[in-house]
Amino acid sequence: KKLSLITDSDRLEEYILNYLNNYFDTPYIIFMCNRDSYHLKITKFLSGVHKFGELSYEDTKALTQKVKLLHDVLKKCNTLIKIEKKDILNELKSSLNYLLEDTSKDIVRNLLSDSKFTNYIQTSNYVLVHNDLHRSNILFDKSNVHLLDFESIKLYPELLQIATYICSAFLLENQINSIDAILNTWDDKLDVDLVNKLINYRLIYGLAFFDKKIKNNDYNDSDLEIKKKYIKALRGRL
Repeated sequence: KKLSLITDSDRLEEYILNYLNNYFDTPYIIFMCNRDSYHLKITKFLSGVHKFGELSYEDTKALTQKVKLLHDVLKKCNTLIKIEKKDILNELKSSLNYLLEDTSKDIVRNLLSDSKFTNYIQTSNYVLVHNDLHRSNILFDKSNVHLLDFESIKLYPELLQIATYICSAFLLENQINSIDAILNTWDDKLDVDLVNKLINYRLIYGLAFFDKKIKNNDYNDSDLEIKKKYIKALRGRL
C-alpha cells in the first residue's frame, strides 16, 4: 500500500521489472491499482536471506555477476516514460550546504575541481542505474542472488553502477578487501581512477542526505548509525 496514486515512476518500475524478468527473476508487479487516495501493489515473492557484514568469496562473485548482468541489460533498456537524469555536479554543489564535517566538504571541492571527473560527468553515456544496492535490497537464495527495490532507478553516468554497488554493498558493510575482486569480476576495461572518484561522490551523496536530516533536526538513532558508516567508509579512503 502506497499513500499516493499511481505515478509515472510506478509505471516505470513496472516496465523495468517486466523487462528485466526476461533475463532473470525480479519482484515484478503482478497487480497494481488506485484506491481513492492511495494505491495497492502486489509483487512476485522471491525467497532468500539478507547477509550483512563480510561476504564469502563465492557470494561476492555471485552478487557481482548478477549486478553486472543487471548493468548490461539496463544499458539496452529503452522506455518512452520520462526518466530523471541526475545532475551529479549540482548535487555535489548542493551537498556543501548540508555537510557538517570540513573533511567531507574538502572531498566535494576536490571532485568539483577535478577536470577528469567533471569532464566524464558531462560527456559520459547516461544509462539506467540502480543506485540503492545496500544489503537489505539483496537476497541470497542458495547459489542464486535476487535484487530488490527498483523504485529509485534513474539515469546516471555509466560507471556509477559499479561505484554505487561497491559503496552500498561493501564499503558501508566495512568490507574493503573485496574491491579488487569486484573490479576483476566485472570484466569490462574499467577506468579505476574514475570509479574511485564516483565512489567518493556516492559516499558524499549518502552522507549529505543524513547531514541534512541532522541539520533540520529530523533524525533518529538509526540515521546516526548509518551516518557513522558513511563517515567510516570515507575515512578509510583518505
